[in-house]
Amino acid sequence: MKVAEIYRSVQGEGFLSGQESVFVRASGCNLRCWYCDTPYASWTPEGEDLSVEEILARVDELGSTHVVLTGGEPMLFAELIPLSAGLREQGRHITIETAATLYLPVDCDLMSLSPKLANSNPGPQQAPGWTARHERTRHVPAVVRRLVGEYAYQVKFVSTR
Repeated sequence: MKVAEIYRSVQGEGFLSGQESVFVRASGCNLRCWYCDTPYASWTPEGEDLSVEEILARVDELGSTHVVLTGGEPMLFAELIPLSAGLREQGRHITIETAATLYLPVDCDLMSLSPKLANSNPGPQQAPGWTARHERTRHVPAVVRRLVGEYAYQVKFVSTR
């Protein structure tokens, strides 16, 4: 799995605001939102390819009971299935931050959904090759319904103005 970074910090949003957590940031995204705050994990994916075992070991070294799997878009990676299972075996609370455009059957205590609105499109000047793809894939109601039906969840919308 391509990982941009693994670090310990404090959750700054949602139900678990203030909770010390280990963040595992997947590198790669199926969207290109113009306001993305982590272009190194979406527009120009950086990082290293790590095995599930390597990720689990790094999380264990950082020692938090809460883990946030974020991105980019973590649901792009099939490795998320064994990774979340491994985190569950370690007894960790798992939050997955996703744009809710893709589904994987993962172990998760809190699904943090961030659906992208029409104003997220990068536009032809910023990303000519991504404009149509972004618009076509940013809203997948069937995936949102499935995630909401299967997991405890919170919804986050990005305000740009």
